[in-house]
Amino acid sequence: MIGIIIITHGDFSKALLETAEAIVGKQQFISAITISYAEDPKVVQQRLEKEIDANRVVDDWLILTDMVGGTPCNICLTLVEKLKEKYEVVSGANLYMIISAFINRNKMPLAELKNIIIEDAKSSIMDAKEKFLKRIAEQTRK
Repeated sequence: MIGIIIITHGDFSKALLETAEAIVGKQQFISAITISYAEDPKVVQQRLEKEIDANRVVDDWLILTDMVGGTPCNICLTLVEKLKEKYEVVSGANLYMIISAFINRNKMPLAELKNIIIEDAKSSIMDAKEKFLKRIAEQTRK
């Protein structure tokens, strides 16, 4: 079983989780950890470790953060020594990435899931207006 933790600045992680579950359905072994700007990173690290330790059923963890180099990501990287290959940290979390993780997490091992969600997230970033206009132009040519 792959557990998923979304950890971000502010309430972004909660909003991502709630929206993804509204689309895909309620998920097990998923949590959203929020970080306030005034919160001590050591306290956040303790909350993260407590979340992981409380779910012994979970073999591997996919941890999604809002941005590389930010406090959430940096805190997650401190677990490298403790968890080693049992977890992956991916930054740049977006809704498409979360939905992909929910849909695919029971179909493949952790390393493969990490690669799939990164590709899915990248493919969701585009110039939507340009794509729409291109589609309209193609339809009018037919």
